[in-house]
Amino acid sequence: MRKLLFIPLIIALFLLSTWFTQESAETSTVLKIRGVAMTVPYEVQVPFQINQEEKKEVMATIEGVFQEVDQKYNRWNPKSEIGFLNDHMQIEAPISLSPSLLQFLKETDYLVRLSQNRFDPTVEPLKQLWKNYAALGVTPPKEELEAAKQSVGWENITLDHDLGISTKNSDTRIDLDGIAKGYAVDLILERLSQNGLESIYVEWGGEIRCYGQHPEGRPWRIFISRMGDPDPEHAIATIDLDQRALATSGDYNQIWNLKTPEGDEIEVCHIIDPISKEPLKIREDGISSVSVLTRKCFVADALATAAMMFERGEEASAWVQEVQKEIPDLETWIFTRNGKLFHNPRVNHDL
Repeated sequence: MRKLLFIPLIIALFLLSTWFTQESAETSTVLKIRGVAMTVPYEVQVPFQINQEEKKEVMATIEGVFQEVDQKYNRWNPKSEIGFLNDHMQIEAPISLSPSLLQFLKETDYLVRLSQNRFDPTVEPLKQLWKNYAALGVTPPKEELEAAKQSVGWENITLDHDLGISTKNSDTRIDLDGIAKGYAVDLILERLSQNGLESIYVEWGGEIRCYGQHPEGRPWRIFISRMGDPDPEHAIATIDLDQRALATSGDYNQIWNLKTPEGDEIEVCHIIDPISKEPLKIREDGISSVSVLTRKCFVADALATAAMMFERGEEASAWVQEVQKEIPDLETWIFTRNGKLFHNPRVNHDL
């Protein structure tokens, strides 16, 4: 989801190729690396002054992370570990996992609980069902909806920290797409910083995290777009990332106008509420977008999705204040379709 737009810094381009399409761009201060990984565009910015050996290390790090994410966490890759898990999940029969996937699922479990199940990686079957019938302009048949609903719910997953993972419903599938982009952004930034780089910008599919200052000695600065509007003058906010990550979830990229069996028309978006197990309805006073700023990009990813599930901005804002008791550096911008903005500044500015 391309939700956030950065202030352009780069004017000249040069190309290089690896297993994914990749471009680089430069000015006197910034080396900009662009490409597409798993069909989603990415961008990494580092100081232009790094030498050729360091450039090779940067490219190898980026490629290595995307390969790791594809091989472990990409459900669309049938040969990935999560793909294998989805194909072989059994009722009450634990499947052993690699340490890295097990740890990631532990963190996923924490985010599900923190969100009070508003973030749930098992909703994909419902999303696909609605998407398939949206192409026909109608709502899915009730019997198909009921069947899909039975497989949705993180409560179907049993995660044993020693034995592995099992399910209570053989049709339940885990889709980590909702946080895998943010996780890849985190990995790229952390590994580049471990290699000694002190100025880093990483963005993949609209999820962003920065480290250090821009090479020109100023903060990394972006604006949060107003319902996809690319004009910075109309931005919800312009912010300095300040060693943190930003993720946004919004209802404006995929909207479906559908007919019900009774002949009524409904307007919904692609986001499925895992509690009601229905797509979010487009409402004049409903939440249009949620932007979350915190230390980890995959955490921001999950919490932005969770906050979208509230009917009103006031309710989402009150929930954020509860979450801030556990994550005091959390900051959010909740924007409604009728133009209201609910800003929750971080509680502790020293974090």
